[in-house]
Amino acid sequence: MGGMTILDRAAGALRPPPSDVRPATPTAAALAAVQAAGGSLLVVLVPVVLTWLSATADRVPWTAVLRLGADLWLLGQHVPLVVPGGQVSFAPLGLLAVTCAALVSASRRMARVLDPLADRIAAGATRSGPARPPLLAGAMFVAVYAALSALVAVAAGQPAARPDPARAALTGAVLAAVCGLVGSAAYVAGGLRAVPALLAARVPEPLRGALRPAAAALAVQVGAGALLVVAALVAQRGGVASLYGVLETGVVGGAVLTLAQLTALPNLAVWGGAFLTGTGFSVGRGTSVAPAAVSLGDLPAVPVLGALPSPGPMPGAALLFLLVPLLAGGAAGLLVVRRRGGDSGRWTAVLDTVLTGLLAGAGFGVLAWLSGGGIGPGRLGVAGPAPLVTGLVLAVEVTVGALLVVGARAAMPGSGARPARD
Repeated sequence: MGGMTILDRAAGALRPPPSDVRPATPTAAALAAVQAAGGSLLVVLVPVVLTWLSATADRVPWTAVLRLGADLWLLGQHVPLVVPGGQVSFAPLGLLAVTCAALVSASRRMARVLDPLADRIAAGATRSGPARPPLLAGAMFVAVYAALSALVAVAAGQPAARPDPARAALTGAVLAAVCGLVGSAAYVAGGLRAVPALLAARVPEPLRGALRPAAAALAVQVGAGALLVVAALVAQRGGVASLYGVLETGVVGGAVLTLAQLTALPNLAVWGGAFLTGTGFSVGRGTSVAPAAVSLGDLPAVPVLGALPSPGPMPGAALLFLLVPLLAGGAAGLLVVRRRGGDSGRWTAVLDTVLTGLLAGAGFGVLAWLSGGGIGPGRLGVAGPAPLVTGLVLAVEVTVGALLVVGARAAMPGSGARPARD
């Protein structure tokens, strides 16, 4: 009997635990937050350390290099750095995307780990749907990530650049809450692609009907801005290359500098979109880059800035860029017509169009705010589009473009014969 008991115990120790045994909620949430912070921080630290190893290992202590990487990680989360003479608040949206991707992925895994039926659902052994994680898990996820952000800010502080721990905790909490919600929704909905529809279902009408057209207008505007940036880089490639030569970064340093500029490419795409609205953007206090004229001052030696146009009046043909927002509005108007069809009242279509323009303008204003910030001390403390002005102008332009399409469709013979589409 004694031998059988030992064998039974051994078999029990080797047997895998039941699928409904899950870790404690606080533990799973804390581990998910640590994974998100550690993974995104590592992505930033690796190229910084590689640059140090290849070029400056004999001059800069490794602790300063780690602090620099931590500063960049915090900057990507919109935590400004206080520097002598001002502050740096320009946050590369590429770094922000890395952080958001890590948070979404971690929260999605957390939701799956905490769901007792997750394995059975994956195997198709139950008709039950995925369960939302407990509220305690979300709160713990946000709190731990905010605390980690504040600790990194404390550890990264140095005379040359000092992040604010309180601001780091606040932005970390906001990012963890928003991205945690998206990650949990992705698990419940069965994938990230289903999240927009899941969230849109909670938006009241008629705002819900304006979401898709507004998103289309934003995609056209930002996409056109990105194409404009690429075209400028190609046209001004000589100036860009000369700045690389002046910096003498070497192979590894040049690769890391290029990677750093690529993380700011989404910012530049938004700046290009702002240029196309006619409002333009600034690269320092008192400067302006717009289709009418360009006014610049001294700029930092960043190669991508070599693609900026020369100061002075722009050619008259540059005003044709102002057609892009109208085209964006036209794309939105087509979606409004497709959704409403011809049997809805004209005032209903006009209301949808106006709401579309307002949502597009508000969305672009948020993007303009996220894409801008200070790029240095003094006059360089202001860079990027003016969020409020740019958002309002784009709202008007998109509304006009959409109204032209909606009006043209309403004036067509037989426009009332087509049924509305949802």
